[in-house]
Amino acid sequence: MWERVSSGNCSSLRPFTAWACFGAPLDLVTDDGADPEQVQKFRDAGVEVEVAATAP
Repeated sequence: MWERVSSGNCSSLRPFTAWACFGAPLDLVTDDGADPEQVQKFRDAGVEVEVAATAP
C-alpha cells in the first residue's frame, strides 16, 4: 500500500502499512506486483482478491 505525501509543490508516494480489524466478507484489490504466495494466504483465509494489471 502506498501513501501520498505532499510537501510544498511536490508530491510523492511512500510505502504505508497499517492494520485494522474489519468484519467479513472482505475484498482485497492489489496490483500484479503482489507476491502470489501472499495473495494466496488472503484467499485461503476467505478474502476475495482481485489482482489488477499495472501494464498493458
